[in-house]
Amino acid sequence: MKSSSLATSEIVKNYRKRQSLSQEDFGQALGVTKMAVSYWERGIQIPSFLFLFDLIFPHSGWVRDFALDCMAAQSPHVQPASDIGRSVLVLQ
Repeated sequence: MKSSSLATSEIVKNYRKRQSLSQEDFGQALGVTKMAVSYWERGIQIPSFLFLFDLIFPHSGWVRDFALDCMAAQSPHVQPASDIGRSVLVLQ
């Protein structure tokens, strides 16, 4: 397992648990299947950068923060949501 997939799997688990959602409900909130969430949490796959980017602008709150944090785990050029607040996406 690559370090980015490990970091991403922890982010997925943490966000899902903070929202008190099942894998199925978490997947529905993001527009993916329960199996996709399971793969992400186990580090078998990670959400694609394009998928995450597409979550940012139509959403707010935890969905947007989830996308930013996953992107930050995959790229040193994206700052986590906690570092930038809730107003902008910063690409370095």
